[in-house]
Amino acid sequence: MAEFHLSDADSLVIANAAWGVVGTPSEESRRASLATFFRQCELEVDKCFHLPSPPVRRERAAEDIVRIIEDLVSDPTRRREELISHGLDLGVVMLFMTGSHPPTGLAWLQTESLSNFMSRVYTTHNLTGYDAGHRRLRLRSISAANLKRHGRIRIVWTDQLSNHLRLKITSNKKILFLFSHASFLEQALKRLSDNDATMSHSMADALRLGCLHPRLLRETLMTLQVLFPAVGDDSRAMLASDISTHGLDPHLLGVFSYHYGPSEEHHRGNDVFSSADLLRVYQYWGPALNELLMEVDDPTPITRRARWADRRKSPRFTYWCTAVGICFALFFGIAATMLAAIQVWLSWCAFVEAPTMFKCHRLGPKNPPS
Repeated sequence: MAEFHLSDADSLVIANAAWGVVGTPSEESRRASLATFFRQCELEVDKCFHLPSPPVRRERAAEDIVRIIEDLVSDPTRRREELISHGLDLGVVMLFMTGSHPPTGLAWLQTESLSNFMSRVYTTHNLTGYDAGHRRLRLRSISAANLKRHGRIRIVWTDQLSNHLRLKITSNKKILFLFSHASFLEQALKRLSDNDATMSHSMADALRLGCLHPRLLRETLMTLQVLFPAVGDDSRAMLASDISTHGLDPHLLGVFSYHYGPSEEHHRGNDVFSSADLLRVYQYWGPALNELLMEVDDPTPITRRARWADRRKSPRFTYWCTAVGICFALFFGIAATMLAAIQVWLSWCAFVEAPTMFKCHRLGPKNPPS
């Protein structure tokens, strides 16, 4: 729990600086919908007060945060070393919910612009050099309930968008990180939509408006819909339980279909994709979804029994099992053939009653005792 708290007025000042001013009736709605976002902002500001040189003053925190935000978005193409504000990392983690220094994220280099840094953190994946093959992918198989049941994957919610869909596998557990601030994504998409209904912004254009690339935002909401489908299994019940237990954004339970763009509209509601279509629709998160599909299809063993069984699925083990099986088959086959030959010969000797024939004397009549 943060010791620092933003007043309602300060929260609105920060929201207006980030996403523009809205009318008075909408201010209450914005503040209510972004309650979890502002709570996370308070935690980030609270961390700064423990630094040797805090980038914000406790008594004028909102004013300092607005100054940092304005410096960030004024020209996203400027290099970091050209920006004058102290506390740029705080501005990035608050405004874009993205870590800009280790260990929370990649380091934003001094010679790198904000636009280039965000493009490096959120990389798009195209089909160049990608062998799509004929594999068919069923997204329903990676619902949260199936991931828990079949993949033994535990879901952990994160406040860093850059950690979304990151699958961490250790020797005894598997964790999937999911971004928990749906209201933040919706607010950014609304800001972009108000600016341009087609939402054809570049990364730099979106950053000037205090937002990330619209496709990235849409895809993130789409992946949440994939993992927590409205119908079909217990995924929604799991989500509702997590919201209640961990105090997550209640908008996670919403339906985000109205945020689909024209390029995704054709695939909206589809469950079966080819590998190529998956990367075509999910240009940012496609590889992560594909990794989840592969994990459910062939789970990584994390228990002793599972690892024992997995080692016996290797080609080397299969080869030696086959070789040993062939040896046993040859041995018993030869033994059975020899036994059958002896039985045939003995039967012939008994039939012809010729004790003088080779080896048949053993079947001849025995001399009676005198």
